[in-house]
Amino acid sequence: KIMILNNNKDQSEFYSLEKMKLDSTLLDKRNKGNNDPRFTRTEYITTYRILKYPNNKTLDHMLTLGVSPYVLKDNREINWKLESEFTEILAFKVQKATTIFGGRKWIAYFTKDIPFFDGPYKFRGLPGLIVKIADENEQHVFVLFCVKTYPESFVYPSSVSLKDLPAVDYTMFIKKFKEYRGNPAADLIGSIPDQPDRNGNMKTGTEIWLEISKKEKEKVKKDNNILEIDLLQN
Repeated sequence: KIMILNNNKDQSEFYSLEKMKLDSTLLDKRNKGNNDPRFTRTEYITTYRILKYPNNKTLDHMLTLGVSPYVLKDNREINWKLESEFTEILAFKVQKATTIFGGRKWIAYFTKDIPFFDGPYKFRGLPGLIVKIADENEQHVFVLFCVKTYPESFVYPSSVSLKDLPAVDYTMFIKKFKEYRGNPAADLIGSIPDQPDRNGNMKTGTEIWLEISKKEKEKVKKDNNILEIDLLQN
């Protein structure tokens, strides 16, 4: 998957290129009066956005649990250990650093040739841009493959403002995350009307919800290798 780390003067944003294109299409349609999102499929798209600020240790993690959007105000610090190991990645001289975050040990390589103290996902705080980072088992790997400079600041094409989302701290997020994993279709209870299925047979909203709930629980059960694996262990 192609992810973008967009670094502006006052903040950086980390998001999926595919999700950005989808949001741009949705915003364009909504500006034209079409608010129907049924044409979209986001099941296999990385949907979160992470906003980091140079003078604030709290980042904004915009995400959705089921159908409910949130912004996680995440103020956890990442403590790095600089290693005396140097190599070269994409013609950049890089130095190794390690940390423990989200229940995993991470190995990062950063370069002082690009003076941004930033990196993919929530990783930042090294004296240069993180060019590559992976957990020790390489189940999650981020690698820089392209650097571009634009004359103007990029504005993410979203119809949802950060200030309009319910904010939660990390403790509250853990609670909501566990509730979601236990009943991923809970937010849909009572919101589905009676309607015919594909064969024309009428089904009650409760029957439809039970079918959706079963599928969502199966999907959540398979999603057992998330980046912050400690959320499944707490």
